[in-house]
Amino acid sequence: MAAGTLGIAASRYGDAIAAFERSREYALEAGLHALADAAGFHIVESMSWGPTPASEGVARADELRQSAKTRRGRALVSMDRAILLAFLGRFDEANSEAARARQAVDEITEGKAVWSNMGHSMIRRAQGDEEGAIEVLTLGRARLQEVADTGTQSTVEGMLSVALAVVGRDDEAIAMSEESERHASSDDVASQMHLNVGRGLALGHRGQHDDGLEALAKAIAIARHADQLNAHAEAFEAQAEVLRLAGRNEEAERSKGEAIDLYRRKENIAALRRLGVTVSDP
Repeated sequence: MAAGTLGIAASRYGDAIAAFERSREYALEAGLHALADAAGFHIVESMSWGPTPASEGVARADELRQSAKTRRGRALVSMDRAILLAFLGRFDEANSEAARARQAVDEITEGKAVWSNMGHSMIRRAQGDEEGAIEVLTLGRARLQEVADTGTQSTVEGMLSVALAVVGRDDEAIAMSEESERHASSDDVASQMHLNVGRGLALGHRGQHDDGLEALAKAIAIARHADQLNAHAEAFEAQAEVLRLAGRNEEAERSKGEAIDLYRRKENIAALRRLGVTVSDP
């Protein structure tokens, strides 16, 4: 499991998936069903965050959920399956599945589960509900502060800075990016990507185009060494917006095209439709 965890930390989710698949095989051979179910959850988690096309991730989640031996294992797989469904534009299914899975985990843990709400926010954002994403991330951040999990907190803060910038709450977005930077380690790839996207977009909205583009270039450079396709696409999407605000329309179109290519690879139909791309269900 350690190799998979290292893959997640580096935002190298393809590597993480391969490691967790091996861990699951070893656990099944040893009859360690709870450990196999935990590996199954991490496989689907990595598929939702990483390079796996959404429809492929849903199919693998179906297999893992069916073979899981514990209620907790089935619920955790369903949580990340719901994210993949949201990318595919299947919002009603995503919302109901996430709600059922969350209820199951809360029952199993007697309400003691600490929810970061990162996955919940991804479902909200796929539906275009940025304010809803801000609400759930704010709640998740508060819970993480209570348990002093600053590592996860920094990623939540980075994601929150992006959502705030998208709705034009730019001063808050910049402040939150600073909080993320304060809590994140220098090699925390996910946090560094998100905080620079939120900061760059907010600075662009404030007319500080050069500073904004500098932050976004940093996010894109980090993303090139990872395989978190949605975050990479989001950085290009934000770059396109700031370039357009700066009157650099030709460059903006190129950045938008980069975002579209990455969203296509992920099969993020919700994001493609938001960008005006006509796409059929996979």
